[in-house]
Amino acid sequence: MKNKSGFLGMKFTRWLVVGHTKNILDSTYFNCLCDCGTIRLVKRYHLKSGASKSCGCLNKEVVAKRFKTHGMEGTPTYNVWQHILQRCNNTKNKSYKNYGGRGIKVCKRWRNSFENFYSDMGDKPKNKSIDRIDNNGDYKPSNCKWSTAKEQCSNTRKNIKVTIKGKTNIISEWSVKLKGSSSTIHSRLRRGWSIEKAASTPIFSPRKLIAHNKTRTVLEWSVLAGLHRKTIVNRLNQGMSSELAVSSAKYF
Repeated sequence: MKNKSGFLGMKFTRWLVVGHTKNILDSTYFNCLCDCGTIRLVKRYHLKSGASKSCGCLNKEVVAKRFKTHGMEGTPTYNVWQHILQRCNNTKNKSYKNYGGRGIKVCKRWRNSFENFYSDMGDKPKNKSIDRIDNNGDYKPSNCKWSTAKEQCSNTRKNIKVTIKGKTNIISEWSVKLKGSSSTIHSRLRRGWSIEKAASTPIFSPRKLIAHNKTRTVLEWSVLAGLHRKTIVNRLNQGMSSELAVSSAKYF
């Protein structure tokens, strides 16, 4: 076997020259064996310059290593990290308006490294999700913790703190004391009620209702008006008169 160029048997990264030279369109090629077993003609210039290091397997390994250095893709913790990046940085994400759109950011330490996020937060506990202590603050080690759904609910920016007669509670807590739901209090606020009135006016569920000078059960009024019973009750709790409450017209 001739070896005029001295290349035969030489190693260039993953290529091993195993065959004679071959001229194709004034370019010199060698028959080369890649470490993975692939045999291919490789241009001499590409071997010498390092432009060709393998059949392509080396690049695939480098890319795979780059995106899988921690071996935690697909885990609950990794998914949480991905989600906070998406909601803060991706304008097309459905939650962006409530996060990135409000100026909420992911700190540089976490933004560029899952390993840093994992080091600071550890594994995602079962039945918990990431929660910001200051709901208007950024995602960063000093402002984040793992919380249950109930704890997160208490921290939502919708839960306004209300003080009545020296006692302070969030709206969801006032609704429990009124034996109703927080949605009723929020509906009252949207209709222009003061916070104090909305959170202190009893929430009730009457069995009978006087409207248009007639007394009927709420269920009977709901049948006559073609409304759900809860719709009439909700209207009453939002401050509507009994006549409007049993009206089939839409007010919402």
